[in-house]
Amino acid sequence: MQLTATESNAIGAAGNVGAYAMGIPAGILIDTRGPRIGVLAGAACIAAGYFPIHTAYDNGPGSMSVATLSFLSFLTGTGSCTAFSAAIKTSTFNWPLHRGTASAFPLAAFGLSAFIWTTLANLAFGDSPSGFLLLLAIGTLVLNLTATLFIRLIPFHEDFAAGDRGRSSSRLRYRSRSSERSEGHSEDVEPTEGDTLVSRASTADDFGADEEVRKQQREHAEDHVELTGMKLLSQFKFWQIFLILGLLSGVGLMTINNIGNDVSHTILSFSLLY
Repeated sequence: MQLTATESNAIGAAGNVGAYAMGIPAGILIDTRGPRIGVLAGAACIAAGYFPIHTAYDNGPGSMSVATLSFLSFLTGTGSCTAFSAAIKTSTFNWPLHRGTASAFPLAAFGLSAFIWTTLANLAFGDSPSGFLLLLAIGTLVLNLTATLFIRLIPFHEDFAAGDRGRSSSRLRYRSRSSERSEGHSEDVEPTEGDTLVSRASTADDFGADEEVRKQQREHAEDHVELTGMKLLSQFKFWQIFLILGLLSGVGLMTINNIGNDVSHTILSFSLLY
C-alpha cells in the first residue's frame, strides 16, 4: 500500500495498544460474564479488523486512511487480547493444581500463532499478502467461533494422587473462604462461569487423603491472599512485574514492528556497499 515506515509503525502500534489496553476491561468482562462471551467478543473484533484491512490492501494505495487502518488494527488487538484472556481464565480455573502448566499451553500457542498462520498462508497462497490477510480474517473467526462450543468451566476436577507415594486420592472441591472464616467450617460450592480465578480457595476432601495432604491444603488456604483492583497498586511486587514486563515487551515489540524495515534497510545498505 506504499506506506512509509512511520505509517506502518503507527498501524502496528495501534494493534499493540488494543491488545494491552484491553487487558483489564477484558478481564473484568470475563470474570463477570464468563469466558464464552470473551471468545465471542474477541472473534467479532478480530473479524471486524482484518476483513476491512484485507479489502483496503486489494483496493491499493489511498483506498483507506492511515487513521482508519490504525483503528482496524486496534480492533484486531482488542479481539486477540479478549479471546486470549478467556483461554487463560479457562485453563487456570479448570486445573488449579497445575496453573503454571495450564496457562503455559495457551500462552505458547498465542506466541506461536504468527508462525502458524504465516506457514498456513504460505502453503495456501504463496507470497500473497492479500491471501494472508484473508486467511487471518476467516481463520481466526472460525477458530474462535468453534471454540465457543467447547469452552466451559469444570465444577469438579479429576482425582489427584495424594503424597509422593500416591497412596490415596481425593476429589477436588471448591470451598467458601468467607464461610470458613465466619463459621469455622467450609461449604462446598460449585463455580460459575463468572467466578474469578482467586475468589475461592481449593481444598481436598478428607476421603482417602492422608494427614500430610490435608496439612498442605490447610497451609495453602492460609497463605491464599486475595488482591484485586486498586489493591494491587499498593504492592511492590506488582510494580516490579509491571516494569519488568513493560521494559522487556517494549523492546520486543519495537523489534517486531520494525523487522521488515530493518531487513529492507540492511539489504539496501549491503547493495550500496557492494
